[in-house]
Amino acid sequence: VSGPSHGLDAATAGAIRSSTPDTLAAALQQAGVSLSATTAQHLKEAEIDGASFTLLDEHRLAALGVPLGPALQLVALIGLLRQQQAQEQQQPNPYSLLLDLPHVWT
Repeated sequence: VSGPSHGLDAATAGAIRSSTPDTLAAALQQAGVSLSATTAQHLKEAEIDGASFTLLDEHRLAALGVPLGPALQLVALIGLLRQQQAQEQQQPNPYSLLLDLPHVWT
């Protein structure tokens, strides 16, 4: 497993988070992660989808049969996904400002 050492763009991160067990490996590869066939198979057999993937840590990946080295690299990617998701949640919603305005029509 090797992966990006930089941030992910929103579209790629979204593709990973919304992937199914059948499409997770392809979404990870699109993000620049080079998965071994064995690691991809372990994730698929465990029915890990994109939402579940972001909850994994090195111990859970090792329990799924992913060797420790590749598991640590996947955890680094998971950290990037979590960081980007946190940044997205911190961005204000422009429509929420409209909800805060007092109603001027009476």
